[in-house]
Amino acid sequence: MSDTLQEDILRLKRERSAVILAHNYQPGEVQDIA
Repeated sequence: MSDTLQEDILRLKRERSAVILAHNYQPGEVQDIA
């Protein structure tokens, strides 16, 4: 996952007070964002 995409996702997560759910079979980078 590109750094820009990861930063955008984390920014939106903060702005919207969102929770991202990730199952344990998701790639590590997805779990890190969640």
